[in-house]
Amino acid sequence: LMSTIIKSLIEKNCFDTVRQLSKEYDQMKQDLIESGLDPAIATRIDQDLRMRLAEIISTTARVAIQDVSRSYKLI
Repeated sequence: LMSTIIKSLIEKNCFDTVRQLSKEYDQMKQDLIESGLDPAIATRIDQDLRMRLAEIISTTARVAIQDVSRSYKLI
């Protein structure tokens, strides 16, 4: 039960973080375009940031779950 609670909490936190950062990335992209940057370049920057975000969130969530599970002997 505790393992499920921990996983749910970490997943919710990750999803909330991704949702908020996605909004920020949307605004950053719009700001770049409005400042005169080529829209194709702004789109590429946006895509790169989102890919890196996904990789970071995935890695940190997995490590957090493993660390907490080991610390509390859940696995």
